[in-house]
Amino acid sequence: MKVSLFLVGLLLSIVFLPACSEDEGFSPNQIKKLKRLEYVGGTAYDYTYEDNLLKRIDSERIGIRGQQLFFYDTERRIIRYENILFGDTTVYHFSYPEDNQVVTISSSREQAGFYYKTIQKIENNRITKVESYHCDNADKCERFSTDDLEYDESGNLVREVNQNFDFEPSVTTYQYDNQFSMNLFLYSSIQPQMLWAHFSPNNITAVDNGVTRRSFDYVYDSDGYPIESSLISSNGATYPHQIIEYLEE
Repeated sequence: MKVSLFLVGLLLSIVFLPACSEDEGFSPNQIKKLKRLEYVGGTAYDYTYEDNLLKRIDSERIGIRGQQLFFYDTERRIIRYENILFGDTTVYHFSYPEDNQVVTISSSREQAGFYYKTIQKIENNRITKVESYHCDNADKCERFSTDDLEYDESGNLVREVNQNFDFEPSVTTYQYDNQFSMNLFLYSSIQPQMLWAHFSPNNITAVDNGVTRRSFDYVYDSDGYPIESSLISSNGATYPHQIIEYLEE
């Protein structure tokens, strides 16, 4: 599944140190919110909030615009997500059982008759297992992939084992710094927090899938949040990667 948990795109796009609850004296109201995330030479994302919840992400790359919309229930849980790009809208619906231990996510693409479903097992408010299905309709689905996820004590995803039934299993490991993640507000405010497993409380410094290894270096502001990042490829070359802005509140 790899970084496909930035919910299949930015849902995935969508980060949520341990869980940083108000009981720990660190509420979402005290955390910086992302205003703009720009990938150098690539896509830029602008974030809009309402009632202290992420409501919209607008994106643009070389004149191509996209939009992501988020809808919540009265418990401030995501119940609907829309990803609009190239005039095509993919809609994700979220359903929660009473115990919140398994979340079902289904999606449809309006112009393509596409139907996709994931079932995510949640333990301690973190996704530990994801089953992905292709569906002919809501009742006829075939599983094609399973992911098992492991975390460190702070809540960072550190190991991901993907079993795609057409390929051999793959293992990806992640390393982190000890600074605040740019996604900390989303990590601390969206429930269940790990619907976007790569929204972690700290910043990824290395990703290794057994074939290639990528590393990341950051420049931080005075509060310990990243404002720039560089990508270090497996051959040691360094490239500008991200420019990060936060709301002034």
